[in-house]
Amino acid sequence: MNTLGNNGTDILKMDVFGSRWVFERFREWIIKACEKIDWPILFVTGDQVEGNGIGGIQTHQISGCPLEPIKIEGRSVGRVYEDDIARYCVLGNLYDANPEHTRPEQTRRTLELMEQALEHGGLRMNDIVRTWFFNDRILDWYGTFNEVRTRFYTEKAIFNGLVPASTGMGGGNPYGRALLAAAIAISPKNEEIRIEEIPSPLQCSARDYGSSFSRAVEVVTPSLRRIFVSGTASIDGEGRTVHTGRMESQVDHTFDVVEAILESREMTFNAVTRAVAYVKNAEDVPVFVDRIHRRTFPVSRMITIVNDICRDDLLFEIELDAIIEEAQAR
Repeated sequence: MNTLGNNGTDILKMDVFGSRWVFERFREWIIKACEKIDWPILFVTGDQVEGNGIGGIQTHQISGCPLEPIKIEGRSVGRVYEDDIARYCVLGNLYDANPEHTRPEQTRRTLELMEQALEHGGLRMNDIVRTWFFNDRILDWYGTFNEVRTRFYTEKAIFNGLVPASTGMGGGNPYGRALLAAAIAISPKNEEIRIEEIPSPLQCSARDYGSSFSRAVEVVTPSLRRIFVSGTASIDGEGRTVHTGRMESQVDHTFDVVEAILESREMTFNAVTRAVAYVKNAEDVPVFVDRIHRRTFPVSRMITIVNDICRDDLLFEIELDAIIEEAQAR
Protein backbone atom coordinates (compact mmCIF):
# COMPACT_ATOMS: atom_id res chain seq x y z
CA MET A 1 0.00 0.00 0.00
CA ASN A 2 1.35 3.46 -0.85
CA THR A 3 -1.41 5.59 0.59
CA LEU A 4 -1.60 7.65 3.76
CA GLY A 5 -4.59 6.25 5.57
CA ASN A 6 -7.15 4.00 3.91
CA ASN A 7 -8.91 6.43 1.62
CA GLY A 8 -8.44 4.35 -1.53
CA THR A 9 -6.14 6.82 -3.25
CA ASP A 10 -2.52 6.68 -4.35
CA ILE A 11 -0.05 9.51 -3.94
CA LEU A 12 1.39 11.09 -7.07
CA LYS A 13 3.57 13.69 -5.35
CA MET A 14 4.02 15.08 -1.85
CA ASP A 15 5.06 18.67 -1.13
CA VAL A 16 6.43 19.38 2.33
CA PHE A 17 7.37 22.82 3.67
CA GLY A 18 9.41 22.77 6.85
CA SER A 19 12.58 23.58 8.74
CA ARG A 20 15.87 21.96 7.79
CA TRP A 21 16.20 20.23 11.16
CA VAL A 22 12.91 18.32 10.78
CA PHE A 23 13.74 16.69 7.43
CA GLU A 24 15.32 13.51 8.79
CA ARG A 25 12.55 13.07 11.36
CA PHE A 26 9.94 13.50 8.67
CA ARG A 27 11.65 10.97 6.42
CA GLU A 28 11.75 8.42 9.26
CA TRP A 29 8.07 9.03 9.98
CA ILE A 30 6.95 8.66 6.37
CA ILE A 31 8.91 5.43 5.95
CA LYS A 32 7.19 3.99 9.03
CA ALA A 33 3.77 5.25 7.92
CA CYS A 34 3.94 3.73 4.43
CA GLU A 35 5.00 0.29 3.36
CA LYS A 36 6.53 1.60 0.16
CA ILE A 37 7.42 5.09 -1.02
CA ASP A 38 7.65 5.29 -4.81
CA TRP A 39 6.41 8.83 -5.25
CA PRO A 40 8.51 12.02 -5.19
CA ILE A 41 8.68 14.03 -1.97
CA LEU A 42 9.53 17.66 -2.62
CA PHE A 43 10.85 19.09 0.67
CA VAL A 44 11.23 22.89 0.70
CA THR A 45 13.02 24.33 3.71
CA GLY A 46 12.70 27.68 5.42
CA ASP A 47 13.95 29.12 8.67
CA GLN A 48 10.75 30.61 10.08
CA VAL A 49 8.73 27.49 10.89
CA GLU A 50 7.81 27.17 14.56
CA GLY A 51 6.33 24.33 16.60
CA ASN A 52 7.01 20.89 15.15
CA GLY A 53 8.99 22.34 12.24
CA ILE A 54 6.40 21.52 9.54
CA GLY A 55 4.78 24.53 7.90
CA GLY A 56 2.47 22.55 5.64
CA ILE A 57 2.04 19.36 3.61
CA GLN A 58 0.10 18.89 0.38
CA THR A 59 -0.35 15.67 -1.57
CA HIS A 60 -1.46 15.16 -5.16
CA GLN A 61 -3.49 11.94 -5.20
CA ILE A 62 -5.51 9.79 -7.59
CA SER A 63 -7.63 6.65 -7.51
CA GLY A 64 -8.57 4.00 -10.01
CA CYS A 65 -5.49 4.17 -12.26
CA PRO A 66 -2.41 1.94 -12.41
CA LEU A 67 0.68 4.03 -11.72
CA GLU A 68 4.17 3.75 -13.20
CA PRO A 69 7.02 5.09 -11.04
CA ILE A 70 9.92 7.07 -12.51
CA LYS A 71 13.35 6.93 -10.92
CA ILE A 72 16.35 9.06 -11.87
CA GLU A 73 19.77 8.78 -10.24
CA GLY A 74 18.36 6.29 -7.75
CA ARG A 75 15.56 8.49 -6.39
CA SER A 76 11.82 8.62 -7.05
CA VAL A 77 11.05 11.68 -9.16
CA GLY A 78 7.69 10.95 -10.75
CA ARG A 79 4.65 8.84 -11.46
CA VAL A 80 2.78 8.25 -14.72
CA TYR A 81 -0.81 7.23 -15.38
CA GLU A 82 -3.23 7.38 -18.30
CA ASP A 83 -6.86 7.22 -19.32
CA ASP A 84 -8.68 7.13 -22.66
CA ILE A 85 -7.85 10.73 -23.57
CA ALA A 86 -4.32 11.41 -22.31
CA ARG A 87 -1.13 10.26 -20.61
CA TYR A 88 -0.16 12.16 -17.47
CA CYS A 89 3.10 12.60 -15.58
CA VAL A 90 3.66 14.24 -12.19
CA LEU A 91 7.26 15.03 -11.28
CA GLY A 92 8.97 16.27 -8.13
CA ASN A 93 12.22 16.29 -6.14
CA LEU A 94 14.28 17.21 -9.20
CA TYR A 95 17.72 18.66 -8.48
CA ASP A 96 21.28 18.46 -9.76
CA ALA A 97 23.24 15.67 -8.07
CA ASN A 98 26.48 17.68 -8.16
CA PRO A 99 26.60 20.38 -5.45
CA GLU A 100 29.83 21.78 -6.94
CA HIS A 101 28.05 23.07 -10.03
CA THR A 102 27.33 26.78 -10.28
CA ARG A 103 23.76 28.03 -10.03
CA PRO A 104 23.36 28.31 -13.83
CA GLU A 105 24.82 24.82 -14.26
CA GLN A 106 22.45 23.43 -11.63
CA THR A 107 19.51 25.10 -13.34
CA ARG A 108 20.45 23.62 -16.70
CA ARG A 109 21.00 20.17 -15.20
CA THR A 110 17.69 20.26 -13.32
CA LEU A 111 15.83 21.08 -16.53
CA GLU A 112 17.68 18.27 -18.30
CA LEU A 113 16.61 15.87 -15.54
CA MET A 114 13.03 17.05 -16.00
CA GLU A 115 13.27 16.20 -19.69
CA GLN A 116 14.92 12.86 -18.93
CA ALA A 117 12.21 11.92 -16.43
CA LEU A 118 9.49 12.80 -18.92
CA GLU A 119 11.13 10.66 -21.59
CA HIS A 120 11.15 7.74 -19.13
CA GLY A 121 7.40 8.25 -18.81
CA GLY A 122 6.76 8.52 -22.54
CA LEU A 123 6.23 12.31 -22.58
CA ARG A 124 8.18 15.37 -23.77
CA MET A 125 9.09 18.81 -22.48
CA ASN A 126 6.44 20.25 -24.79
CA ASP A 127 3.81 18.32 -22.79
CA ILE A 128 4.46 20.27 -19.58
CA VAL A 129 1.50 22.33 -18.36
CA ARG A 130 2.75 23.35 -14.88
CA THR A 131 6.14 23.78 -13.19
CA TRP A 132 7.47 24.73 -9.76
CA PHE A 133 10.96 26.07 -9.08
CA PHE A 134 12.20 26.72 -5.55
CA ASN A 135 15.37 28.79 -5.67
CA ASP A 136 17.64 28.93 -2.64
CA ARG A 137 18.40 32.64 -1.98
CA ILE A 138 16.22 33.56 -4.93
CA LEU A 139 16.81 37.31 -4.69
CA ASP A 140 20.51 36.79 -5.42
CA TRP A 141 20.02 35.09 -8.78
CA TYR A 142 16.42 35.00 -10.05
CA GLY A 143 17.46 36.93 -13.17
CA THR A 144 20.15 34.36 -13.94
CA PHE A 145 17.67 31.53 -13.40
CA ASN A 146 15.26 33.13 -15.88
CA GLU A 147 18.00 33.50 -18.49
CA VAL A 148 18.92 29.81 -18.26
CA ARG A 149 15.30 28.68 -18.32
CA THR A 150 14.54 30.88 -21.34
CA ARG A 151 17.53 29.52 -23.28
CA PHE A 152 16.50 25.95 -22.49
CA TYR A 153 12.88 26.58 -23.46
CA THR A 154 14.06 28.17 -26.72
CA GLU A 155 16.19 25.11 -27.53
CA LYS A 156 13.24 22.81 -26.86
CA ALA A 157 10.81 24.95 -28.90
CA ILE A 158 8.56 25.52 -25.88
CA PHE A 159 7.72 29.02 -27.15
CA ASN A 160 6.30 27.48 -30.34
CA GLY A 161 3.50 25.93 -28.29
CA LEU A 162 2.17 26.07 -24.75
CA VAL A 163 4.36 27.84 -22.20
CA PRO A 164 3.68 26.22 -18.80
CA ALA A 165 2.11 27.91 -15.82
CA SER A 166 4.70 28.17 -13.08
CA THR A 167 5.72 29.18 -9.59
CA GLY A 168 9.22 30.59 -9.01
CA MET A 169 9.70 30.97 -5.28
CA GLY A 170 12.39 31.26 -2.66
CA GLY A 171 13.16 28.22 -0.54
CA GLY A 172 16.05 26.00 0.37
CA ASN A 173 16.21 22.22 0.44
CA PRO A 174 17.84 19.51 2.56
CA TYR A 175 20.38 18.74 -0.16
CA GLY A 176 22.14 22.11 -0.25
CA ARG A 177 21.29 22.65 -3.92
CA ALA A 178 20.51 25.95 -5.61
CA LEU A 179 17.29 24.69 -7.19
CA LEU A 180 14.51 22.19 -6.53
CA ALA A 181 11.85 21.56 -9.19
CA ALA A 182 8.57 19.80 -9.95
CA ALA A 183 6.20 19.61 -12.92
CA ILE A 184 2.97 18.24 -14.36
CA ALA A 185 2.81 17.10 -17.99
CA ILE A 186 -0.12 15.93 -20.10
CA SER A 187 0.14 14.23 -23.50
CA PRO A 188 -3.27 14.18 -25.27
CA LYS A 189 -4.30 11.06 -27.15
CA ASN A 190 -7.14 12.69 -29.06
CA GLU A 191 -9.12 15.90 -29.43
CA GLU A 192 -11.30 15.21 -26.39
CA ILE A 193 -8.79 17.11 -24.27
CA ARG A 194 -7.76 20.70 -24.92
CA ILE A 195 -4.93 22.57 -23.19
CA GLU A 196 -4.37 26.30 -23.62
CA GLU A 197 -2.84 29.37 -22.04
CA ILE A 198 -5.21 31.70 -20.19
CA PRO A 199 -4.13 35.36 -20.07
CA SER A 200 -4.58 37.52 -16.98
CA PRO A 201 -7.15 40.28 -17.59
CA LEU A 202 -5.37 42.60 -15.13
CA GLN A 203 -1.72 41.82 -15.93
CA CYS A 204 0.59 41.70 -18.91
CA SER A 205 2.28 38.49 -19.97
CA ALA A 206 5.16 37.53 -17.69
CA ARG A 207 7.21 37.05 -20.86
CA ASP A 208 7.01 40.82 -21.43
CA TYR A 209 9.53 41.27 -18.61
CA GLY A 210 11.67 38.19 -19.23
CA SER A 211 10.00 35.50 -17.13
CA SER A 212 9.11 32.41 -19.15
CA PHE A 213 5.73 31.24 -17.87
CA SER A 214 2.02 31.65 -18.57
CA ARG A 215 -0.23 33.39 -16.04
CA ALA A 216 -2.56 30.38 -16.12
CA VAL A 217 -3.18 27.20 -18.10
CA GLU A 218 -6.55 25.55 -18.61
CA VAL A 219 -7.13 21.84 -19.27
CA VAL A 220 -10.55 21.03 -20.75
CA THR A 221 -11.92 17.47 -20.90
CA PRO A 222 -15.42 16.15 -21.67
CA SER A 223 -16.23 16.09 -17.94
CA LEU A 224 -14.38 19.04 -16.38
CA ARG A 225 -12.24 22.13 -16.75
CA ARG A 226 -9.15 22.62 -14.61
CA ILE A 227 -7.09 25.77 -14.28
CA PHE A 228 -3.52 25.96 -13.01
CA VAL A 229 -2.96 29.55 -11.83
CA SER A 230 0.73 30.46 -11.62
CA GLY A 231 2.33 32.13 -8.66
CA THR A 232 0.60 35.52 -8.68
CA ALA A 233 1.64 38.70 -6.89
CA SER A 234 0.93 42.44 -6.75
CA ILE A 235 2.06 43.24 -10.31
CA ASP A 236 0.16 45.57 -12.63
CA GLY A 237 -0.57 45.61 -16.35
CA GLU A 238 2.87 47.05 -17.11
CA GLY A 239 4.74 44.38 -15.14
CA ARG A 240 5.52 46.72 -12.23
CA THR A 241 5.20 45.97 -8.52
CA VAL A 242 2.35 48.00 -7.03
CA HIS A 243 1.51 48.90 -3.40
CA THR A 244 5.14 48.69 -2.31
CA GLY A 245 5.47 48.25 1.44
CA ARG A 246 1.72 47.78 2.01
CA MET A 247 0.86 44.17 2.78
CA GLU A 248 -2.92 44.68 2.93
CA SER A 249 -3.01 46.34 -0.49
CA GLN A 250 -0.69 43.76 -2.07
CA VAL A 251 -2.92 40.93 -0.84
CA ASP A 252 -6.07 42.67 -2.08
CA HIS A 253 -4.54 43.44 -5.50
CA THR A 254 -3.29 39.86 -5.88
CA PHE A 255 -6.68 38.38 -5.09
CA ASP A 256 -8.34 40.78 -7.54
CA VAL A 257 -5.95 39.53 -10.23
CA VAL A 258 -6.60 35.86 -9.46
CA GLU A 259 -10.35 36.40 -9.24
CA ALA A 260 -10.33 38.05 -12.68
CA ILE A 261 -8.52 35.02 -14.15
CA LEU A 262 -11.09 32.65 -12.68
CA GLU A 263 -14.05 34.78 -13.74
CA SER A 264 -12.71 34.88 -17.31
CA ARG A 265 -13.28 31.11 -17.33
CA GLU A 266 -16.68 31.17 -15.54
CA MET A 267 -15.21 30.17 -12.18
CA THR A 268 -15.20 31.62 -8.66
CA PHE A 269 -13.04 31.02 -5.60
CA ASN A 270 -15.46 28.20 -4.72
CA ALA A 271 -13.82 26.16 -7.51
CA VAL A 272 -10.40 26.29 -5.84
CA THR A 273 -9.15 22.81 -4.90
CA ARG A 274 -5.59 23.60 -3.77
CA ALA A 275 -3.67 26.76 -2.92
CA VAL A 276 -0.35 27.81 -1.43
CA ALA A 277 0.06 31.32 -0.05
CA TYR A 278 3.61 32.62 0.30
CA VAL A 279 4.28 35.46 2.75
CA LYS A 280 7.69 37.12 2.81
CA ASN A 281 7.68 38.21 6.46
CA ALA A 282 6.28 36.11 9.30
CA GLU A 283 4.91 39.20 11.05
CA ASP A 284 2.65 39.81 8.01
CA VAL A 285 0.85 36.46 8.28
CA PRO A 286 -1.91 37.86 10.57
CA VAL A 287 -2.46 40.66 8.05
CA PHE A 288 -2.88 38.12 5.26
CA VAL A 289 -5.25 36.03 7.39
CA ASP A 290 -7.39 39.10 8.08
CA ARG A 291 -7.57 40.06 4.39
CA ILE A 292 -8.41 36.57 3.13
CA HIS A 293 -11.27 36.20 5.61
CA ARG A 294 -12.86 39.18 3.90
CA ARG A 295 -13.13 37.05 0.74
CA THR A 296 -15.20 34.00 -0.09
CA PHE A 297 -12.20 31.71 -0.27
CA PRO A 298 -11.90 28.02 0.77
CA VAL A 299 -9.22 28.54 3.41
CA SER A 300 -9.22 24.85 4.35
CA ARG A 301 -7.75 24.04 0.92
CA MET A 302 -4.76 26.35 1.38
CA ILE A 303 -1.50 26.29 3.30
CA THR A 304 0.47 29.42 4.18
CA ILE A 305 4.26 29.45 3.97
CA VAL A 306 6.87 32.07 4.92
CA ASN A 307 9.50 32.39 2.18
CA ASP A 308 11.15 34.95 -0.09
CA ILE A 309 9.26 36.11 -3.18
CA CYS A 310 11.07 36.65 -6.50
CA ARG A 311 11.21 40.44 -6.09
CA ASP A 312 12.45 42.20 -2.96
CA ASP A 313 9.47 44.58 -2.96
CA LEU A 314 6.85 41.81 -3.19
CA LEU A 315 5.43 40.78 0.18
CA PHE A 316 2.93 38.14 -0.90
CA GLU A 317 2.20 35.60 -3.63
CA ILE A 318 -0.38 32.86 -4.15
CA GLU A 319 -0.73 29.89 -6.50
CA LEU A 320 -3.80 27.73 -6.92
CA ASP A 321 -5.69 25.09 -8.87
CA ALA A 322 -9.41 25.30 -9.65
CA ILE A 323 -11.77 22.71 -11.11
CA ILE A 324 -15.33 22.92 -12.38
CA GLU A 325 -17.48 20.24 -13.97
CA GLU A 326 -18.42 21.06 -17.54
CA ALA A 327 -22.12 20.75 -16.69
CA GLN A 328 -21.75 23.52 -14.08
CA ALA A 329 -20.28 25.90 -16.67
CA ARG A 330 -23.19 25.60 -19.06
